[in-house]
Amino acid sequence: MKRMYFLLSALLITALAMAETVTVDLSQGNYADGAITWTAVNDNITIQQMKGVGTTNVNSSYINAPRLYLGHILAFTCTSSYTINDIKITCPEKKYLGTDLILGTTMQDGAVVANTNLESAKDEGNLLVTVTVKTEGGERNVYIQNGTSESTNTQLRIATLEITYTKAATSVPAISASNVSFGTVLDTETNVESVVTVVGENLTQAIEYILLDGTNFSVSGEGELPAAGGDLTITLTTNVPGEYSDVLYLASGSTEKEVTVTAKVVSVVGDGSQENPFTCADLAFVGTHTDTKYWVAGYIVGSATNNGALAASYNNANIALVDELADTYTVTTPVQLPSGDVRTALNLVNNENLLNAKVAVYGTLEPYFSVPGVKNVTDYVIYDDTTTAIDNAATISKTTKRIVNGQLLIERQGVLYNAQGAVVK
Repeated sequence: MKRMYFLLSALLITALAMAETVTVDLSQGNYADGAITWTAVNDNITIQQMKGVGTTNVNSSYINAPRLYLGHILAFTCTSSYTINDIKITCPEKKYLGTDLILGTTMQDGAVVANTNLESAKDEGNLLVTVTVKTEGGERNVYIQNGTSESTNTQLRIATLEITYTKAATSVPAISASNVSFGTVLDTETNVESVVTVVGENLTQAIEYILLDGTNFSVSGEGELPAAGGDLTITLTTNVPGEYSDVLYLASGSTEKEVTVTAKVVSVVGDGSQENPFTCADLAFVGTHTDTKYWVAGYIVGSATNNGALAASYNNANIALVDELADTYTVTTPVQLPSGDVRTALNLVNNENLLNAKVAVYGTLEPYFSVPGVKNVTDYVIYDDTTTAIDNAATISKTTKRIVNGQLLIERQGVLYNAQGAVVK
């Protein structure tokens, strides 16, 4: 009888599982091969955004501004000991929720196959989408595809992503910890920190840890955690531009775990001040800043459209900036022109003589046309000869472009400049 009691107790412990909810850090995604991958719960749940059957490609800017275009897919995959129960997507703006989702547990030829073991609902405020995985299904993988649009808006923008999951109890000793990615760090930042949570399961000995290299990273503590685990602070100790990688080695007896630690340190030209504005190239590294405004400088070369390409004609809602003048441009930095004085002064429809003129704008740094851009501009500077600020565009004479001996030359106010802004003798 005792043997039967202990056997039943062991089975109950093994089967026992508690539902937990995790909020995915969407700023820590990795872009590769046309897809973005996020991980959660010590790498046991993976979320991947893919193009699916859509026509709009996935690009790296969606890490800072997650959204699903028509046909795009979010694929949730978890390890065999995990089960996904619910997925909650919070949207930042109501107008981007006008979509019908296709839910499934399989995908064929880039399209999600609908599955009755999934259901979705939108709250009355149209700011929340909840996907429920019915328990009788028992599937571990979930696909969400942006299917059809109920309005002219084809995006489902994502502010937060929460996953409720169940992890089956186990008696197998294990150490869990997520890989640590510092992402892109500016060389002006020092001693940047990241916290990694180490979880020990069914261990009888303390967890020892060490950074195998330790040249560009340091780890907090005395080299040992309790058997149940704890938090470790990893510090990036170098600010020399370059890509860095190390391994955090964890061990408890014969149970081992290796955590990859990575960082990319980059150098930027400007600091965002009016005296030393960011360049267009800098924006790829400084990230999104919606609460603080910075100065960004460049040459106006037209109006922008999708993916930062030049529009076929001018419009008064935006301008496109580049660091150096050239004959053609693949990607530009779009600047949104709010209605009012800023739009009146800088738009090319009414100020065509600003073409190829250098300006600096003061605004927030955030994705625009799916590339790093500037929005909410409240101030600007127009430069007459690329170094001297003037009051308005009216004093700039018509700018012309021409090719001389294969070299692009810009003529402004009777002075010839090359593509780099230097005066041509």
